Amino acid sequence: TKVVGLNYLKTGSDPELGSDDAYPAWLWTLSEAKESLGGYERRIAALKAEGLDWRAEFSEEDAKRYRKLERTHRIRENNASRAKK
Repeated sequence: TKVVGLNYLKTGSDPELGSDDAYPAWLWTLSEAKESLGGYERRIAALKAEGLDWRAEFSEEDAKRYRKLERTHRIRENNASRAKK
């Protein structure tokens, strides 16, 4: 199968798609939706209700993403509150 329109050179032709196994595995995970800050907060609330600590239950990747989303949210709230009115 050719990828029509991908060739931007005057000479040459559109490239052919390879088979799925010709591409790295991470490529197929790019279209998967990632959990939002609200999703993480609901998971944390459920873990707290069970008496568990989210830091021990989350994977390292999930904990890092949660902290990043929470920090970004806090920065945006601070910027909005300091904005000139």
